Amino acid sequence: MTCAFLVCLGLATVNASYAQGARLYKWVDEHGNVHYSDRVEGSTVQHRPQAINSHGMRVQGGNEDSRPLSQEERRRQLEARRSAQLDTMLLANYRSEIDLLRAHDESRAAIEAGVRTQEETLSRLRRELAQRELRSDVSPNDPVVARLKQQLIEGEADLERLRTRRFEIHEQQNLEVARFRELTMSNS
Repeated sequence: MTCAFLVCLGLATVNASYAQGARLYKWVDEHGNVHYSDRVEGSTVQHRPQAINSHGMRVQGGNEDSRPLSQEERRRQLEARRSAQLDTMLLANYRSEIDLLRAHDESRAAIEAGVRTQEETLSRLRRELAQRELRSDVSPNDPVVARLKQQLIEGEADLERLRTRRFEIHEQQNLEVARFRELTMSNS
């Protein structure tokens, strides 16, 4: 309750100062942290400050120089933007860590179902291929055997992609849970 009140009070203050004609600035420090203020503190600024409106959108003017950003500066800005978007998404969509874990369980269940289905399909194809190859009337160039072998190759590749995706999702979810904990601990 207190945290929500402080956030609302902060937003009201920012909106009030903007309405009075004050300019807001956003900049990234040498550690890649994004800052917002009504003034630019030159000694701590690593990247160009940007004047922003009350909605956080960049406006023209301000104390911006016209030099182009280096590739490293663009990479840092993009990373800071992605990080801020993830933070916003996590805090907007999940009220607690349990909510986040439940959502992760649902997405993991969908991937697991896909893995199980693909494994069952491959098992069925292997049985069909073995039965077909045991028949005495099947020629070495049988198109059905060739089709089954091709389906097995494609199915095994699909299964490997699903397993890789399962691992990627697991790693992403671990990062999201850790970041959610950081965010909620700093907001407490």
